[in-house]
Amino acid sequence: MMVRTPDSSEDLFAEAATNWDLQKLYKDLAVAKREFAPHKRRVLTDTEKKHLRGLLCGYSPAEMAEKLYKNSRGVEADLCSTIYQYVEQLTKKPLNTLKNWRDIPQWLEQTGYKIPVSDTVDREKAIASSPSDDLADIELVSDLLVKKNWKKSSFFHQTFQEYLSAEELASSQQGCQQLVLHITEPRWRKVFLQASKKLPAADSLFQLMNQQVDMLMITDKKLQDFLRWVSKKSNSVNVSYKPAAVRLFYLTRARAIAIASDPDCAGSAIGSLIEVTTTNTIATGLDIDINTTTDIDIAIDYISALAISRTIATSTAINIYIPDVIFNAITITLDDILKQNTNSEFKEKIKKLKNYLPISNRDTFKQWWLNNGLEWTKNLRNVIIHYRDIGQDWQFTEAQKKLLVQYYQANKCLMECLNSGCNVSPEVRSHIENNVCLPLDSSLS
Repeated sequence: MMVRTPDSSEDLFAEAATNWDLQKLYKDLAVAKREFAPHKRRVLTDTEKKHLRGLLCGYSPAEMAEKLYKNSRGVEADLCSTIYQYVEQLTKKPLNTLKNWRDIPQWLEQTGYKIPVSDTVDREKAIASSPSDDLADIELVSDLLVKKNWKKSSFFHQTFQEYLSAEELASSQQGCQQLVLHITEPRWRKVFLQASKKLPAADSLFQLMNQQVDMLMITDKKLQDFLRWVSKKSNSVNVSYKPAAVRLFYLTRARAIAIASDPDCAGSAIGSLIEVTTTNTIATGLDIDINTTTDIDIAIDYISALAISRTIATSTAINIYIPDVIFNAITITLDDILKQNTNSEFKEKIKKLKNYLPISNRDTFKQWWLNNGLEWTKNLRNVIIHYRDIGQDWQFTEAQKKLLVQYYQANKCLMECLNSGCNVSPEVRSHIENNVCLPLDSSLS
């Protein structure tokens, strides 16, 4: 039985091409992007194209996030800093006039990018009457399939692909060995969940998954040192959660700091600036929610890491967002640290740093930040590292950042599958939970 694996990113929301002139839209939006943000890449990125297609298909940011296995706030923030602004530029709307994601298809239809219904009908008639070798660039949409060309079709609903892929791959040891090679890819998440629940005894699959996760960072000394810090930091806090859940929490916080300045992660970084509340619950995949407001050590470390992420992200966001919004996000985070029941010296240092910030207005804060932001961020970071042992600059390379993201995704997938109702022995479950996010020289038997 031959089964097509889940669609690649370029296949997502492919039905948009049925009703929209995507190629012209991509080209014109790239021009608008260059006009709005000359410092960015000259063409639309794959992520920008994907988000645009999702909006044109009628998906809200939250619905897109679910399909893309992303955080909904991150997708919303990415849209705010990219597609929304490019469309405003393209359609000659004043900056920041877009109030709702539904404005995007409406404005683009008014500008002439939607294919008229009569043209769509004519195209379907042409497909029906054309010989197969003339179908190279025509998409035929049916109830179940999207025909990409005469050689290639894909399921219109990804659920069918995920189900059939899991059915096929879980049927043999060789299939399971093939499956685990995709553990770092979020789009395979539902295939893993289906496969782990289908097996009458899933120990072998979970052992393969665990081995694959361990192999990701086995040869990188710096990343192994990072995992040692994760283990040490997790052991230093007094909480009632499973150790694996706490390690995943600290890995997630450190990962957010590491990528906060990355231009390719601007959506997440700027999303951190927009989300001015620090009330949050981190789902770990271990049937446990880490409550970041009621557990004192966790709460302080969460807010402290968020403060660092926001200040690092400011260098990316200062020329994109209204400075008042950024200023408010930073000061609210510092105020939340000051409200915590923590070391008085630490709070005094934070208060002093807060007092260095200028009184907020659009001009003075932006100019102050351009002149002093890097030094102020460095001082804040040093204070938090000294008192909370979080926020270190690991100086990861781009390859290490990518590997860290893959490691996080793989562990998240492993934990979600382990708690999905699968049939796994207590011994294998215990071994995996005890060793999640540990450096290899600290792994427990």
